[in-house]
Amino acid sequence: MKDFKLRVWNFSPFVRNPLVGEPINIHKGAITDIVEIRNPPCIITCSLDKTIKMYNLEKRMLIRSFSEHHTNGVKQLKYIPGFGGHLLSRGFEVYINVWNPENIYGESFIGQLKGHKHPVVSIDDIKT
Repeated sequence: MKDFKLRVWNFSPFVRNPLVGEPINIHKGAITDIVEIRNPPCIITCSLDKTIKMYNLEKRMLIRSFSEHHTNGVKQLKYIPGFGGHLLSRGFEVYINVWNPENIYGESFIGQLKGHKHPVVSIDDIKT
């Protein structure tokens, strides 16, 4: 499917139709990664449309959108729950962006981890 929509499924054996509600259209490009956080309870998605979005699945509403600090799309997310919760995002750049998604009213962007000469290709090995 190339409609860039998020679909929510319930795979309980007691549910006849596992698709929960209509597909959610929150990005204008392909969704490349998704993580869950607990405070606030939501999922965070990233996309090739250069945005990161926080979405409450229970209320089916967008909490916050980050559309700055990535120039060529966002490829990967990594959530680290310790120390107040931090979100790392990687695009096609030579840096990693650091966010505080638990701060939903103030500035969530903390800064950039710089020092690479070539684009960062993975943030999977960072221990949580």
